Amino acid sequence: AIHAQGGLVYLPHPFETVRQGMQLEALNSITQYVDIVEGHNGRAVFQNRSSQALAWAKTHNKPVAASSDAHGVRGVGHTYTIIEQVPTSRNLVASLQKARRIHNRPPFSSLLYPKLNRFLNRFMGHK
Repeated sequence: AIHAQGGLVYLPHPFETVRQGMQLEALNSITQYVDIVEGHNGRAVFQNRSSQALAWAKTHNKPVAASSDAHGVRGVGHTYTIIEQVPTSRNLVASLQKARRIHNRPPFSSLLYPKLNRFLNRFMGHK
């Protein structure tokens, strides 16, 4: 359905269980539909599966992107992908084949933001 709408299928945090990423059997069943694989996730500290994601992408000739996966301002700009042209659905896959990925750890406090926010929302009675 994504391809039918002119979109690209981006596979976020493969192999991770904390973020409910797809596991090998499921990934292998949809290989032909995947356009881009997240190879570096800026929030993946305790369960970093980057090496598995990079190996799977290489085996299946899929381009890789790096993502901050930021949930707050302090997490933005530490992990990202640099491409040479303005991305479109037509050129992004090819651009990522030649991209440069930057992967730096964000401040530890930025990693705690989602959990703290969830706790505060429950404590304050929000859903």
